[in-house]
Amino acid sequence: MAESVLIDASVRLAIPLPDPQVNKDYAMALLFAVDKGDVNPILTQLCCHEVAAKLIRKVRGQTIGATAARSFFDLLAEVNLQHVIDIQDAALLFDDALGMGCGSYDAAYLRAAVDNHALLAMLDRKLLPHLPAQGITHWRP
Repeated sequence: MAESVLIDASVRLAIPLPDPQVNKDYAMALLFAVDKGDVNPILTQLCCHEVAAKLIRKVRGQTIGATAARSFFDLLAEVNLQHVIDIQDAALLFDDALGMGCGSYDAAYLRAAVDNHALLAMLDRKLLPHLPAQGITHWRP
């Protein structure tokens, strides 16, 4: 049975950006697990916005070209990804972020993982300590 895995923007961005090889290996292992059917990937709308925003900044800063960014979106269109509804309650995100000592974007990923009984695929090391207290497991290849 496939594991449900919520994918953080950092993992998706490791593919097109000049990230360290270990990040690229993690992201590619996740895509391979999705392709094999071992992982049921879940994205939030927030993730899509974060990916687009980061790529716009990188294109404008000339770290990557617009053509490469568009090719990346074409590649992602071939991956079957399930979207979940983002948390609409700003007060809940505020309380989660305040209680966990993280930002509201991070709290949104944690909340979505909890609400969907999903593992969390992410590269953000500062977020790792928050996972056990929330009952979330970090996805590992």
